[in-house]
Amino acid sequence: PSNPLNFKTRPVSPSAPAPPTLKTKASPYSLNLVWGPPSYTGGSKITRYILEMYSEDWKQLYTGPETTFLVTELQPGKSYRFRLRCHNCAGASLYSNTVNFITAPAPPLSPKPPVVTSK
Repeated sequence: PSNPLNFKTRPVSPSAPAPPTLKTKASPYSLNLVWGPPSYTGGSKITRYILEMYSEDWKQLYTGPETTFLVTELQPGKSYRFRLRCHNCAGASLYSNTVNFITAPAPPLSPKPPVVTSK
């Protein structure tokens, strides 16, 4: 009998992750986003995620291993578009589908004090 041979395939790039979702209810000035790993990791651990937001062009907001990010300094009642990708030791995934979230409206301004006039 011969000795058994073991083979291990090399990792490949992961599949695109699902788009981020809201972790908590939208506030007027921030969105708390959360996401999970892709359905296929490519045979290797996911080393980092890249979250991007569209505002005239795609802008990178976060790069790292965490699966949540608080987007701040937003405007009340405005729609924002996001996408996500991930990396493993073999390379980057495709981007997730884009997703839109709307910040909550701002609370109303305080009314002006009444003005008393006489006739």
